[in-house]
Amino acid sequence: KQWYQRRVRAVSDSQQAADLSEMKGLMEGRNIDGIATFLTSISLARIDALQRTYFMETADELVTVLAEMTGHHVKDCFTSLLLAARDFDYYAAYELHAAMEGSGTDEGTLTRIVVTRADKDLASIKDSYKKLTTRELAKDVKDDTSGDYRRVLLALIN
Repeated sequence: KQWYQRRVRAVSDSQQAADLSEMKGLMEGRNIDGIATFLTSISLARIDALQRTYFMETADELVTVLAEMTGHHVKDCFTSLLLAARDFDYYAAYELHAAMEGSGTDEGTLTRIVVTRADKDLASIKDSYKKLTTRELAKDVKDDTSGDYRRVLLALIN
């Protein structure tokens, strides 16, 4: 719920109302394909506004309601899309943490996020990671990787 207060992107009231009406109709009909088509055809700003509008009208989190409506892989897709629309830096930090949590490392996720965000917003992702885990991203990467792979990731992170 705190994410709704972080960033308010400009989406007109009429667009928010139209998006909410469209989504509610698709959800009432349990039209999973339609929901997927709709969510992937609008901007992240509109998805973020849709989530806020849905919550204000229903007091339910759209991400939770969609997760309850769908199966495992579809739920993961919708959850990732909606969380990324709310706060990409937090979402990326969460994914980095999940990639290194427990035994083994999801190198694909680790590489994808660090390499593709290194020149753009890795500093704010590192801040979100620290807030999420109370640890430094560089330290966790150092502890979870080795060799040349570790050196390259740490060079990008630092």
